[in-house]
Amino acid sequence: MTTTLIDMTYEEWEAKYKPITDADGSPRLFETYGDDYDEVLDVENEYLWTWTDGGDYSIISNGFSYVNRMGYYICTVPSDTDNIIQIDIYEMTLCDMGEHIWVDHKRYDGTPVIICSECEMDKEDD
Repeated sequence: MTTTLIDMTYEEWEAKYKPITDADGSPRLFETYGDDYDEVLDVENEYLWTWTDGGDYSIISNGFSYVNRMGYYICTVPSDTDNIIQIDIYEMTLCDMGEHIWVDHKRYDGTPVIICSECEMDKEDD
C-alpha cells in the first residue's frame, strides 16, 4: 500500500472534517495534559488531529502525534488514516524588516493574525 501526502487549507479542513467547536464556534483545541489529554486518548485515531509546531512550520495533521505537539483537535468526520493529511496553518513571506519573515497564522481559536517569526510581534504593532 502506498501512503499519499495530502495538503489542504485550514478552511478546507474545517469544512470537510468538522472539528468540535467551543462556545464561540471556533475549533476547540484540546490541551496536551489533564482532562483534555485523557479525553484525547479515548478518541479513535481517525477522528483525532494533532497541531504540531516545528519552529519554521506549524501544521495540523491527522492522527495522534506526541513530538512537538501544541494541542489536539477532535473532528466529527473521520479521516483516511492510510494517507497523511496536513494543513499548513501559516505560510512564510518576507517581513518589512528584510531578514525577518512575516507569518500568516491562525491562533488556536481560529483568529487570523500576522506575526514576525523573529520579532514575535503582530504586524499591526510594526
